[in-house]
Amino acid sequence: MDASWTAQDKTEGSGFTIKNHLNLFICAGYEQVRADDAEEAEALSALRGLEAARHLGLQRILLLSDCQRIVRAFRERSEDLSWGALTIAPDLRAAAEVLEQHLACAAFELPLSLFYDEKYFGPGLNSAIPALKNKGLLSSYLSRDSLAKIWSYIGHEKKPSHAVSIQAIEAEKYKVVDKTSNEVLEEIEESKAFFEVYEGAVYMHQGKTYLVNALDLLGKVALCQEANLKYYTDA
Repeated sequence: MDASWTAQDKTEGSGFTIKNHLNLFICAGYEQVRADDAEEAEALSALRGLEAARHLGLQRILLLSDCQRIVRAFRERSEDLSWGALTIAPDLRAAAEVLEQHLACAAFELPLSLFYDEKYFGPGLNSAIPALKNKGLLSSYLSRDSLAKIWSYIGHEKKPSHAVSIQAIEAEKYKVVDKTSNEVLEEIEESKAFFEVYEGAVYMHQGKTYLVNALDLLGKVALCQEANLKYYTDA
């Protein structure tokens, strides 16, 4: 299957997009289905995309959505995914954040060009480059017009790839701390904190069970302690 393959279904006003990139298939649902509210419409639309992906025999699915109803619906159907793996990105902005991280690393190795590099990074390049410029990560020669500009990496990191986490997308993270030993067990993305380490949640780490005692929103810290529990919690 071609790496640029895209399928769109416009049947009865519904919509979804499935894209294949390096064996990773992206299924992004959007609000095109008649329903009682926008979230339900988006969820129904995305689920149609999932069913289409399944029939097409796709191997891996990445769901891009900030709609919790979609996330729940996809997770409920995860048992049907014996044909492939499902990954859920918690926020549509995550795609742009990932692109920006890749662009910073790419510009460090070789300057970027809007004219030549869009075919490699997609249309998001046009908005990602100004965003990186505003963050002080990219700079260009002022003498050139916007299309011919060559963008070079000027960030403070000696190697920007060292600042990119392969386990998380978001920059804002919460620390999960064992209050007994004051040890940092893990850092999790902010969007996941309210579903995984809220007060009273059961948190699993390296085979051990912890009970979350408090979630400090200002300090971005979840305090927990090891506990022998006969139950677990789920988002």
